[in-house]
Amino acid sequence: MKKCKFLYERIHNNDYYVMFDPESGAIIKLNNSLFNVLTSIYNKRQDIYVVLDRFRVELKDFNKIKQDIMRFLEFKRSKNALETSGGIFSCLDTLKLNITGRCNLRCKYCYANYGSYNESYIKDMNKTTMINALNKLSEIYGKINKVAFFGGEPLLNFPLIRSTIDYFKERLGYIPKFSMDTNGTILVENKLLSEIEIFISIDGLKKIHDKNRKDINNDPTYEKIRNNLIYLKKSLLDFKYNIQCTVTPELNEEVNNYEEIYANLLDDFQPSSISLNPVSFSKNYHIDLVDFYKKAIDDLLNKEYNNMFIGDQSILQLIFMIIRNVRTNRICPAGSTSFTINYDGSVYPCHLLIRKDLKIFDVNIEDTKSIKEKILIFQKNFGKIFIKESSKCKKCWIRNFCSGCIPRFSYFDLERDKFCVAIKSIISYLIVKLSIAKESNQRWNKFIRKVSSRG
Repeated sequence: MKKCKFLYERIHNNDYYVMFDPESGAIIKLNNSLFNVLTSIYNKRQDIYVVLDRFRVELKDFNKIKQDIMRFLEFKRSKNALETSGGIFSCLDTLKLNITGRCNLRCKYCYANYGSYNESYIKDMNKTTMINALNKLSEIYGKINKVAFFGGEPLLNFPLIRSTIDYFKERLGYIPKFSMDTNGTILVENKLLSEIEIFISIDGLKKIHDKNRKDINNDPTYEKIRNNLIYLKKSLLDFKYNIQCTVTPELNEEVNNYEEIYANLLDDFQPSSISLNPVSFSKNYHIDLVDFYKKAIDDLLNKEYNNMFIGDQSILQLIFMIIRNVRTNRICPAGSTSFTINYDGSVYPCHLLIRKDLKIFDVNIEDTKSIKEKILIFQKNFGKIFIKESSKCKKCWIRNFCSGCIPRFSYFDLERDKFCVAIKSIISYLIVKLSIAKESNQRWNKFIRKVSSRG
């Protein structure tokens, strides 16, 4: 029989166990007696009634968890699992366009050196590069699901954003989902913004934001962003935006919990949603990611603000995968179903991995045949870092649901071991908290609907 993973947690001075089945995603919260019953039945294949009598457990108590137990014992697992893997050229889920190396801010923790990525020259992506990227990758993959504009500050090259959207509509004949990460300091009054999912970067509290995110003239930017958004909401029909809150060491020290941050951002900006983005790219300037994600899990499961979804997007993805039994054979889609195109046409697996040794191809130089060959070479040499094919992965109890950003956990290095230790701790904590949330059917069902609507 296949093994399951047991997690143990102590709450209110009462001991209980959480059983998690990595094949079905089933989560069962048990007291000591029921835990002993279940392990005897499951692992030793002993008769249910003999076991119940031995541990003095009432049948009615056992029946409360019978439905979940049967999910273990009947092994109805693989039929219900949704696999997200496919052929290497079956889908291009996300294409990130770094449309400019220029930025009008000088954020103290910027990993991209203000958009230049340490290049000696800085320029904007031109229309030719954009067209080459869209044509060649559409030919290889058939369709691009999502296009994300970033930089630098993408609104400094707004004409290319307009040209990209027009090119999809007029030449490629389909419209992907468009998104944009922006600092919000540049006022562009254009109805096209209503067609893009916009993420505004804010450092949580005004005094922290204005300390860390000053403009090129060393001036604060919080009120400027706020005034721009107020104006655009009044002037543009259906203009909506999301806040991406950068969680810095200073912000962590300032607040007791993330609820204070949410309340402040809701009051000042009235966004459609708020997500958290931890600073973690430098050994000298970072927050503890395991601690951060545990706090984010608590907030995601416990807090609710006028039916608006607030929380960390990567945790949301993990929750969705577990409760819907969706599994993936990749830790990260970088370099397989997701690419980043720099402003000069060079292509990398991810915007966090724009460096010379990880360049995959160039859309301005190579034809589709050469591009496909270089993607395959990258997968062979580097892509294995993101794929769960090692013997260690195959034996791991979280293998089906393990996903996340490896560079984020290793200060831009691609060290799997650091990531593995951290993600196991995070998923263990998540499973225990999900078991607690399931105790209230009404609350759980409401939460499931909320998560599923964003899956």
